Amino acid sequence: VDWAGPISGVRVGRIGGELVFNPTYEQQALSDLDIIVSGTAGRLLMLEAAATDVADEVVSEAIIAGLDQMQGALDLISRMKAELKPELKAKKEILKTTEELEAEEAKKTLLDNSATWLKTIIPGILFDGSYYTKKERKAAVAEIKNQLDQHLFDQKVSRSERQWVIGKLVETMVDAEVTRAILEDDKRVDGRKLTEIRPLLADVAILPRVHGSSLFSRGETQVMSIVTLGAPGLEQSLESIEGTSKKRYMHHYNFPPYSVGEVSPLRGTGRREIGHGALAEKAIVPLLPEKEDFPYTIRVVSETLGSNGSSSMASTCASTLALMDAGVPLKKPVAGIAMGLASSPDMSQWKIITDIQDLEDGEGG
Repeated sequence: VDWAGPISGVRVGRIGGELVFNPTYEQQALSDLDIIVSGTAGRLLMLEAAATDVADEVVSEAIIAGLDQMQGALDLISRMKAELKPELKAKKEILKTTEELEAEEAKKTLLDNSATWLKTIIPGILFDGSYYTKKERKAAVAEIKNQLDQHLFDQKVSRSERQWVIGKLVETMVDAEVTRAILEDDKRVDGRKLTEIRPLLADVAILPRVHGSSLFSRGETQVMSIVTLGAPGLEQSLESIEGTSKKRYMHHYNFPPYSVGEVSPLRGTGRREIGHGALAEKAIVPLLPEKEDFPYTIRVVSETLGSNGSSSMASTCASTLALMDAGVPLKKPVAGIAMGLASSPDMSQWKIITDIQDLEDGEGG
């Protein structure tokens, strides 16, 4: 398989100020940091982390050390690959007729000409200063597609070919223009600065018959969190391949279709919802009071009412507010926000953007 591997991964913990790699379960219980680092040689691909209140410098040190520790496994895989020397299946030579070659060349010319034309209209439509909502920005992309369709229609291009060109070019070129504007002009589609957060709104005690509730909005992302407190005996019992355990804090995150303007059936909780709930749970658990000081079992349900950029981090903010409304003595309030990276393909240029949404949440964003 022709892919960009090999990749490797390592778990990094910290005990007594010292980093520990691939710690045992006993060591993990003593660690104030639990971070999984994966990637290729010198290039980070994925992070999964949980920690107590540790400094940014500690997390950065753990990531860099993890990348270094992965090298041994990468070297081993590379040696195995070299020693195996699998026989490559001979590719059958495909002979094409003159007509097929001419058709391919015509398609390439059509794509090139369309791309050149799109470069002249995309910036003017995306950055004309009036697309401040997700709906308006979706309309802007639709307008680009409509104008390209009309342009190709005027060129006597068939409907099937027009649809093929639109599918091939528009989304990719819109992403490229969004990235270019950030890198070269410090410009974002909604007019914000690179470090600017969308307007914030927060309220608590919005539901009358629950222990705690809150509503948190960041731009068009809005989450309502509801807290229920129970007796110590209501802890969740867990049985897994790693053994049995108890859980006194549960975070359940829901992402109904209407939150992104879709109409579809409500089914069971999906992997995305479980994962996003886990993100918020990991952020809050280290800041909960000790069981001896606050023995209640705690359940938080975060309902995503609107989503346009990091509803999981909005649920972290909403849950903090709801927990405080319920009288849970958190050690500190905790909040979350989505950050983005706009970069050139070779990483020669890159910029960090704060609080990403819709069109910015693509490749390299």
